[in-house]
Parts: sequence; structure tokens; C-alpha cells
Amino acid sequence: MTQHRPHIVSTSAGFSVAGVGGKAPKFDSRKKAEAWLEGHFETIPEKKRPQSRSCMCCRKPFLSLGFHNRLCDRCRGAGGALRDEVRPQLPKGRGR
Repeated sequence: MTQHRPHIVSTSAGFSVAGVGGKAPKFDSRKKAEAWLEGHFETIPEKKRPQSRSCMCCRKPFLSLGFHNRLCDRCRGAGGALRDEVRPQLPKGRGR
């Protein structure tokens, strides 16, 4: 089973916090959900907390949500516009 890091999700009822290991309340705005997550961050198991990592593209630190999240938002959005010399080379195949 995949473990997800805490993050804000949009729901039919507004917003909620996923990946906190329990039921999070529903919020009518993203800002309120972010405030709740910030206030309850210390109660989240340490291995599920976002961690500071270096972007694989620009090397600047950012909060990574897990193994799948290795590019900062800026580089992820610019992925199609990167030159071949700058674009990170991903391993071929399914192995790590």
C-alpha cells in the first residue's frame, strides 16, 4: 500500500487534508486547510512529513511530498520548455 504525505485536496465539500493518518475535518477554503495542517503538523508521524530536498533540475531546496516529488513546482511546470542539456535524465525501465 502506498503511503501519501500530508497534502491539501479539493473535495466536493470544499477542502481537506489527506495523508495525516486519520480523518481531517472539511474546510471551506484552502487557506483554512493549510492553517489546520500547520497547527497539527507536529502530530503527524515524522516519516510522513514533507521533507526539504534539492530539486533534481535547478538544485534549489523545496518541500518534497515523497519519492515521487523530486522537482520543484517551477521546474515541473517548465518541464516541456527545458533544453536537453538541462532536462534531468530519468532512468529507463521500472527499476530504481
